[in-house]
Amino acid sequence: SYPPEVLSCSGVEAAYHVVYHLQIAAWSCFFGIDVLDGLYRVGMQWSLALLILSAFLLGSRFCRNDAAGLLTAVLIFGAGLGFLFTSSQSVEWWSLTFIDVTLVSVFLVNPLLPALPLLFCGFVCLDDYIESGRRGVLVGCALLLLSLLRVKVFLGAQAIGGVVLAALLLRRDGTKRMRIAAGFLAVCTLPLLAPMVWGSGTGNTAIGWRPLEIVRYSMEKLEWSESVQALAEVGQWSMRPEALGWATSATLVWALGFLGLRLVALPGWASDLFSRSNPVRSSMACVVLIGFPVALLVRIAPAEATGLSRLESINDVIWFAAQSGILLWFWTAETVIRFGKRSRTASAAALAAAVAIALPCTLQHFTYKRSLGIDRVPAEAVEAARAVQELSAAGEVWVEPPSRVRPSLVAYLAGRSVVHDGYVGYDYRFVPREDLEFRRHAVAQ
Repeated sequence: SYPPEVLSCSGVEAAYHVVYHLQIAAWSCFFGIDVLDGLYRVGMQWSLALLILSAFLLGSRFCRNDAAGLLTAVLIFGAGLGFLFTSSQSVEWWSLTFIDVTLVSVFLVNPLLPALPLLFCGFVCLDDYIESGRRGVLVGCALLLLSLLRVKVFLGAQAIGGVVLAALLLRRDGTKRMRIAAGFLAVCTLPLLAPMVWGSGTGNTAIGWRPLEIVRYSMEKLEWSESVQALAEVGQWSMRPEALGWATSATLVWALGFLGLRLVALPGWASDLFSRSNPVRSSMACVVLIGFPVALLVRIAPAEATGLSRLESINDVIWFAAQSGILLWFWTAETVIRFGKRSRTASAAALAAAVAIALPCTLQHFTYKRSLGIDRVPAEAVEAARAVQELSAAGEVWVEPPSRVRPSLVAYLAGRSVVHDGYVGYDYRFVPREDLEFRRHAVAQ
């Protein structure tokens, strides 16, 4: 994970992002690569290469056009229209203006990075199975999509849900192989989802109804106070009529800003969703369909969020919108290539416009990141962590004051577990509230 915080805390079961941890362990075991180097350097380059290749492979199959596949592999690193709202002082990362977390997640080593190649290759295998009927390909598709539940659980649930929904929509005029694939996925998913559902009561996750909360967060970044106040009233019986107008306008602005160039993908997406002529394209359209309503209506966040930042404590459903947005790039690339087929001039104009609209936030991501400089760890802190390593044996647990500045150096430099480490806030969702309180009390003592 970013970084693998759960593994640094003593007594916490490593049940989430475990496949990513295994990848890091493989770099260390077989190639002697340090854990942090495997996380931030080798592992990231490996995952980026897989992401680009898998996007090209799925894009080529999706559009039946290699040029569209190549364009897709570029556009998946794009973002919305956040670059048009840079005057606000609270806007640092342009891509996050409308809460599109894709760029920041991919280049800050979030599990979304290794999860996307699994998703793309899973759909490639599904397409191959529907065409050929080979059972081995179906098993490969299931393994790829089911593994997402251990790498990026929201993406896994959204992808499998999309395939099952597409099969239900295709029940009359769809292929028998699509129904077989969906049924096989559903049966294989149950044993993996059951422990998550049964164990949900012991965690620290709150799931509830919170309409347009991520839109409100976006309006806060833009410093549009009228929209923020109106969105705070959404879902209340006493909502004022003028507040309804402000909330509707803010939601439209958010949708336009989030989608950006992907607006041109909507006609093709809707056609695949309702025409159901191609099972794989219909499955991807259903994945997109699932993501946006969940992101706009639901709240998934730590129930106990003391010490967390504003974003960490608000909502985790931003992932559903980001995941839907990623798949919309496939229809976007297809639309751009189709428009460019009219003439060479039209092709050049379409590609130039696509790059000009989709990639400014991408360029700003790197320029802004470089402007932040290097976060140097104080020498005394490094020396203290090395001393811990020399004075203790593997498996010992240390007490260290939690820091929101950087992760525990005792865990990452000395290889020793700590009682509590609050650097990455989403870990709070995987530890029961009583356990959190006990760990904080132990550290305070």
